[in-house]
Amino acid sequence: MTFFKKKKNNNVAGILGAALVGVGVAAAALLSDKKTRAKVKKTVSTAKKKAEVSVRQLEKKLADRKPVSKPNVVKKAKVTKKDSKKKA
Repeated sequence: MTFFKKKKNNNVAGILGAALVGVGVAAAALLSDKKTRAKVKKTVSTAKKKAEVSVRQLEKKLADRKPVSKPNVVKKAKVTKKDSKKKA
C-alpha cells in the first residue's frame, strides 16, 4: 500500500486522469458527426469480421492436427525407512 502514500504518485494519477478525460471529450466530439460515426462503425464491423474469419481458420488448423501425446513419465517409487535399512 506504499504506492498510495507517496504524493508524487498521486500527482501522476491526477495528470493521467485528466488526460483520459481529454481523450474521452475528443472522442465524443469526433463521434458527434454522422459521417465519422458511420466510418467508425464500418471499421469496427470490418475488424470484427476479419477476427471471426481468423478464429475459424485457426480452429480448422487445430482440428486437423494430430493430438500431441504426453511423454511417458516414470513415477518415482516411494522409499520407506524399512527399504533404506541395509541388511547385513
